[in-house]
Amino acid sequence: MIITPRSSGSPIRQRLLVCIIVFTIASMLFRAAQSLPRIVAVRLLCRAVSTSALVPLSQAALLQRS
Repeated sequence: MIITPRSSGSPIRQRLLVCIIVFTIASMLFRAAQSLPRIVAVRLLCRAVSTSALVPLSQAALLQRS
């Protein structure tokens, strides 16, 4: 079964899934970067946007589940 934001249920799980997707895309862009400024920009995108939201959202999803 393919997991989509609609099938994931709660808004917390939807945000978590979106963060995971953004992190995956940023990781692919990091791998494809050819110059140092692009590497730095993509790395900042990956760290600032997706990774910083993953920890609190994953903890909230775990607390919501139990």
